[in-house]
Amino acid sequence: MRHFQIMAYSFLFLLAACGPKAPIKPSGDFVAINPQPQAVGSYEKRPPSDHFEYTFQGDLRDAIAVLQKLQPQLVVRPAQGTPYPVRVEIDARNVTLNEVLAQLRDLVGKEVNFEFNQAQKKRRPYVQVHYLKKK
Repeated sequence: MRHFQIMAYSFLFLLAACGPKAPIKPSGDFVAINPQPQAVGSYEKRPPSDHFEYTFQGDLRDAIAVLQKLQPQLVVRPAQGTPYPVRVEIDARNVTLNEVLAQLRDLVGKEVNFEFNQAQKKRRPYVQVHYLKKK
């Protein structure tokens, strides 16, 4: 029985000696390589990757060009009719591409026909502006 106790203690001692070692603490000041991102603005969590912020004041054609830079998957089809300046002012936060396009359609609905589809056969959303004849 004494022999069994000695074997058990030596096994436990060997197990403790081979366990993980404590990490080495650096001396001096250091900066974490990947700090946690802090909340921006009033958001407690970071918005999902398909959500973004979009603020624009100016012409509709420029608004669509800026939106395409923010969301490169957006296909801008050539405009129908003779283009003329259409002023838009939009401030959208934590929105999807479809929501921004719907807000733009609502803003310019009386001046131009604004056609968009969130998903096409190739899974790429598109937008096309049909300029009406100006009276």
